[in-house]
Amino acid sequence: MRLTVLDVKNSTIPRAIGYASCDTRLLALLNDAHQRLVMGPEMWWECYQRYEVRVTSGQITWPRQVAHIASLAVDCQPFKPQNEWFEFLGSGYGIRSSCGGCDDRIIDRGTACIFEDINTSGNQKKLKVYSSVAEDAGLTMTVLGYDASGNWIKSPVGSTWVDGEIIAIPQLAAAPVTSANYFSSVTDIIKPITKSEIYLYERDDLAGTQRRIGLYEADETRPRYRRTLVAGIGTDSTTERTITCMVKREITTLYNDNDFLLIGNLPALKEMMHGVKKRDDGNLGAYEEHKREAFQLLDREAAHYLGKGAGIPVNGEFETWGAGEIMSMS
Repeated sequence: MRLTVLDVKNSTIPRAIGYASCDTRLLALLNDAHQRLVMGPEMWWECYQRYEVRVTSGQITWPRQVAHIASLAVDCQPFKPQNEWFEFLGSGYGIRSSCGGCDDRIIDRGTACIFEDINTSGNQKKLKVYSSVAEDAGLTMTVLGYDASGNWIKSPVGSTWVDGEIIAIPQLAAAPVTSANYFSSVTDIIKPITKSEIYLYERDDLAGTQRRIGLYEADETRPRYRRTLVAGIGTDSTTERTITCMVKREITTLYNDNDFLLIGNLPALKEMMHGVKKRDDGNLGAYEEHKREAFQLLDREAAHYLGKGAGIPVNGEFETWGAGEIMSMS
């Protein structure tokens, strides 16, 4: 069963910890313990998820729920994801691009704050921001990046200058607010907690066209999304490719009673919350004992649901060696 924050509040955990269910310290402690349990290579139950997407571009920006790509297949053919250093190997394939090619190498491309880069061809582009509800009107969002000449954008605030441009957030039905600057790239977004999603568009004023490049959920404040390059797919391919993958699910901060946890094991959460509280009190020995018990409970849960498949899977890949092939196992 998937747990919500309210499930934790209604459990025996608040009484065992010594905090009332309405105490803000309980939510802070839950967030701390939850993050410590999810981070790491362990294959806990419900911490991995299968995705299938269809793409026509080799650059994929994953949703915020994706921490990393564990395994991936292109059109049912599995490939081993490579990290960002792969392109710099002296005996490797060299720098890859999304302009197509003869291989489907899967390469990690770090993170981005938008899911589509600004189209720098043709006319210069401004940015447009808006919300879908009136309650967000009057808030602002700061967009950091470079202008059309490649200069870092700064804006005056009173007597000082700050990085980026501060853009007002209007309601969708209101007159749209467009950036004062032309942008060639966006490096970071600083956004307040809002009532609804915030939309970000690039806008070509001369052509009268716009294209959505960002969509931010209400609780996102510093959005970052993982990116993957599939080198064998062009930037504007007419052929749709199917990407199937297993991903490690990302941790998100818990705010509301209906927010879901990745960890659904109440006894393990209780142990870890006890441990973090002991650690904050300076008792590192007790913290390690509670952490060890929490991990054992999660191990047993994974074995309960996955059986013998609960362990980390073996990766097998054929490497060319001389005139033949040797399979390397890791």
